Amino acid sequence: MKALRLLSSVIALSIFFFLTRGYAQSKITSPIQQSTEQKYKMIHFSIRNDGIQTLHLRADDRLIGLEKGDSLDLKLAAGSQLLFAATEGGHKAGNTLVVVSDAINGSTVVSHEIAH
Repeated sequence: MKALRLLSSVIALSIFFFLTRGYAQSKITSPIQQSTEQKYKMIHFSIRNDGIQTLHLRADDRLIGLEKGDSLDLKLAAGSQLLFAATEGGHKAGNTLVVVSDAINGSTVVSHEIAH
């Protein structure tokens, strides 16, 4: 009788620890998983060309042409860069217009001409 009570206690405790361990693991996210989710956070913002000529920009692998006076809504991953794709209006090809971050989320980035 004592052995049966001991056996049932061991089984009950084993089931309890097994179930709570699985629950706790489902609620804990590893630092690797958190950094992966943060790495791909998407930022929404607009770009506006207040210059006197068309801007040619590069975002990741996309080329973007933005006519003077036009605006464009973008959604890019945090940490990516919006670059000038061509030398024009005082801007050199490859220069960074903006680095995408939470700071520009929901705002408008305005590009002007640079005087020589």
